[in-house]
Amino acid sequence: MSTYKAVIFDWAEDDVEKLYSLFEEKLLGILDQFAEVKPYVLETIEELRKKDIKIGSTTGYTDKMMAIVTAKAKENGYEPDAWFSPDSTGNVGRPYPYMIFRNMEALKIQSVKEKFIDAGADEVILNMKELTKLL
Repeated sequence: MSTYKAVIFDWAEDDVEKLYSLFEEKLLGILDQFAEVKPYVLETIEELRKKDIKIGSTTGYTDKMMAIVTAKAKENGYEPDAWFSPDSTGNVGRPYPYMIFRNMEALKIQSVKEKFIDAGADEVILNMKELTKLL
């Protein structure tokens, strides 16, 4: 049986920033390799477009990350009508609804009671269930 010793050290905000900067650099270097369009998305989008339904998306990624993802997705046939990251809302992302509100503004949706699907990648299964109600 091996014994592990916990190491506790003091850290500062600067340490967090340095670690995030390293993470972001590594992520940006490989993100294009993980931006494939998921199965059935293109077919679903095609059906929604036939019904004149606009597609809005939210993400936890930054605008810099999304520049990579959206370019690759577009190459593969997917492009939402609008998308917003926390960069567009003063770095206030989920669970706050502000990115959804920005989509509503961009897509000219007047009320949250209208049929509105947020095509954020984090809730794909729930969103697909909602989409099937529209088809």
